[in-house]
Amino acid sequence: MSEFLDAATTPVALVFAVPLVVSLVLWLVSVAGVFDFDADGSEGLVDGALESLGLAGVPPLVVFTIVSLIGWFVAVVAALFVLDPLTGVSLLLASFVVVGAASAAALFIGSRIARPLGALMITATAPSGAELVGHGATVRSGKVDAIFGYADAVWDDGNITRVDIRDSHELGLTAGDRIRLMDWNAEAGTYRVKREKDLFPDTGDN
Repeated sequence: MSEFLDAATTPVALVFAVPLVVSLVLWLVSVAGVFDFDADGSEGLVDGALESLGLAGVPPLVVFTIVSLIGWFVAVVAALFVLDPLTGVSLLLASFVVVGAASAAALFIGSRIARPLGALMITATAPSGAELVGHGATVRSGKVDAIFGYADAVWDDGNITRVDIRDSHELGLTAGDRIRLMDWNAEAGTYRVKREKDLFPDTGDN
């Protein structure tokens, strides 16, 4: 047990232990409802990174937690069986290699564990998608085209639902754009959209 604790507190393990602890704290704060972590300033960048990993629609905190946990586990195992007998310069060099390998493994394995969650969270939406037709929404994906895109739509009661959207007219929509959900495709579970400023030119984005 003492060997495990020693390995869990080595510098290479702490590289992942610190963000893991931060993510756990954020989970507690989020569950308590103390803060709202929806920050538009960084959301486009975060969503873009998640898209590149095939994790569009998965909450960033879920991905952050899974990746941190896997990275920490790999680093602890490496500290026990690879780094323990090393000293000096060889230990330092091996530590950098372990951190890099643990990061790559965490991203590779974590993305594959988290990917199925995206579909679950996107489809767990409203009782009837057609009820959102005509409602306003904000684009959250980095791009919207005929086969990909998602946005946050607002219900009459103020609740927000992430929905899949499609644009076959090359409107050039990007994260942060205000749109209207025009048509609901029940079979595909998607909405055709238009820019709000095109529908209401005198009111801008309001």
